[in-house]
Amino acid sequence: MTRYVPQWLQSGSYAASLDRRLIGALWPAPASSGCAVTAVGTGMDVHVDPGQVAVPSANNTGTVLCTSDAIETLTLAPAPPAAAVPVVPAAPAVPAVPAALVPAVPDGP
Repeated sequence: MTRYVPQWLQSGSYAASLDRRLIGALWPAPASSGCAVTAVGTGMDVHVDPGQVAVPSANNTGTVLCTSDAIETLTLAPAPPAAAVPVVPAAPAVPAVPAALVPAVPDGP
């Protein structure tokens, strides 16, 4: 068993994986509040509304919290010819989120 340094003490130092653990404890399942995605015109642009999305990390080190405080316009890459709609799933059971909103999570602590 490991006893970790308490998080957010001024003189403390700890790995980012502990923050992901904390967020995972608060949101054990994928969740979103806001961040609705709407099409803009007829092109590949979408608007992403402000909000937060909790996405479990792919390497099982907790959950990352993606936050946006303003509407953001993103341009999606065209879908391959065989696909009808370009959708990038953030995680199971979470509404589709553009990949630009989901940060990469490094392996390890």
